[in-house]
Amino acid sequence: MKQKSKAYVNLLLVVIFWGMTFPVQKNILEGLSPVFYNTLRFSIALIVLVPLRKKLGLKLTKKSLYQGLILGLFLSGGYVFQTWGLVYTTASKSAFITALYVGLVAIIGPIVERRVPSKYQILALGISLVGLYFLTTP
Repeated sequence: MKQKSKAYVNLLLVVIFWGMTFPVQKNILEGLSPVFYNTLRFSIALIVLVPLRKKLGLKLTKKSLYQGLILGLFLSGGYVFQTWGLVYTTASKSAFITALYVGLVAIIGPIVERRVPSKYQILALGISLVGLYFLTTP
C-alpha cells in the first residue's frame, strides 16, 4: 500500500474512533458528573504517561512544567465544558459543534500565516456555520 493510501486509511480510522467517543461519553455521563469523569480520564493519562516520560528520556524543567500546567488548564477546561454540554444535548450535535474548531483554523490560520484564505476554506467555513445555525436554533 502506498504511503498516501496508508495516510488516508489512518485518517479515516481516527475519524471513526473520534466520532464513536461521543455516544460512548454520552452513556457514561448518565451516571457521572462531567468534572468527575474528566478528572478520572486525566488521572489515568497521568499515571500512564509519567513512566513513559522517563523511558523516552524527556527532561522535566521548571519552564516545561509551567508551560504544561498552563496548556493543561486550557485543555482540561475545554474538556469539562464539552462534556458538560454533552449532558444537555445529543452526541451528534456535540460532535458537530466540537468539530467546528476546523472552522477556527480556517479563520486563525491565514491571520497567523499572513495570507489570504483560499475559496475552499471560506466555503467550508460558511457551510459549517450554516450547519451550526441549523443545529442550535429551534
